[in-house]
Amino acid sequence: MKKRPRNHILYTGALLVLAAGAAQATISHTWVSSTGSDTNACTRSAPCATFAGALAKTSAGGEIDVADAGDYGPVTISQAVSIEAVGVLATIQVSSGNAVTVTAGTSDVVVLRGLTLDGQGAASDGVHFSTGGSLYVENCRIHRFNTGIDFLPTSSSTAGKLFVTDTIVRNSGTGPSNGATGCGVYIQAGIQGFAIVSIDGLRAENNVCGVKTVDGANVTIRNSVAANNAFAGFSTVENGNIPRVLIENSMTMHNGTFGVLSTNLATSQLFPPEVRLSNVTITDNSTGMGTGGGGLIISFGNNKNDGNSGGGNGSPTSTAPQQ
Repeated sequence: MKKRPRNHILYTGALLVLAAGAAQATISHTWVSSTGSDTNACTRSAPCATFAGALAKTSAGGEIDVADAGDYGPVTISQAVSIEAVGVLATIQVSSGNAVTVTAGTSDVVVLRGLTLDGQGAASDGVHFSTGGSLYVENCRIHRFNTGIDFLPTSSSTAGKLFVTDTIVRNSGTGPSNGATGCGVYIQAGIQGFAIVSIDGLRAENNVCGVKTVDGANVTIRNSVAANNAFAGFSTVENGNIPRVLIENSMTMHNGTFGVLSTNLATSQLFPPEVRLSNVTITDNSTGMGTGGGGLIISFGNNKNDGNSGGGNGSPTSTAPQQ
C-alpha cells in the first residue's frame, strides 16, 4: 500500500482542528425558532431550539431573537446578553427550578424583553439574580412561581442594578401569608451588598406579597399597582442594612394586611428603614399604612389613604414639604 506523505497527514489534521474551532465560534446575533435545532448555527436561516442552546453560540454582549411562538426552555445567563421577543409569544415553562437564572459578571448587562414565564405553581423563581451588573426586565409576564423576580445581588464591591418596566407578576407564592416568601418582586442584597432598583409600570397581583425590599437597597417604584396580595402590597424590612424606598404615582389596594409597611427588625440600627410616598392611593387593604420597630413612612402630603378596614387607615410618621 502506498504511504501518504507526512505533510498531507499534517495538513489534514490542521483542517480538523480548524473545523472544530469553527464549530465552537460564537456570533453576536442568534435566533431561536419552534422548528429549530440546537445543533444548528443559530442564524436566522438555521435557528436553534432553546435559549440555552442559542446562548452557547452567542458572543458576550450579543442578542438572541425569537422567530416565532414557542417554549424555549430555562436558561442560565453568565454573560452580557439581550433576549428579545418582539411581537411573538416566547414562553419559558418550568415545573421546578428557575426559568431564568442570572450569574453574570459584575459589569455585565442582561436584558429580558417580551418573555412569558410560567412556573406552573411549582417552580422556584421566574427570574433569579445573584450576580451581574444590570438586569433589565421589560414587558414580561411572570406567573405561578414561588417568587416572580428574586433579586439577590451578592457582590460586596458593586451594587446590583435592577430595572423593571411594563411587567406583570401574578399568582406567585404558595406559602404562609406573612410575606416571608411568595413575592411578585423580592429585593435583598447579600451581606455588605447593595441593590439599586427602578420599577416603572409594574402590576404585582394576587401574590403572597407584592413588592418587598429587605436590607441594603435603594428602590424607586412609579406608575405601579400592588393588588390583592395576601400580605402587604409594598413592604420594606430592615434586618441589618438600611433600605430606602420611594413610591410615586402608584396604587396599593385589596391587600390582606398592609397597603404600605415599613418595619425594622434590627432595632439596634441607628437609622431605620424609610418609605417615601408621593401621589399614592391606598385603599381597601386590611390596614392602610403600618410601621414597626421605628420604621418610617414619610408622606409628601399628596396621597389618598382611605377605606381600609380592620386595622384602619394608619398614618405616615412624618410629612415632607414639597419643593
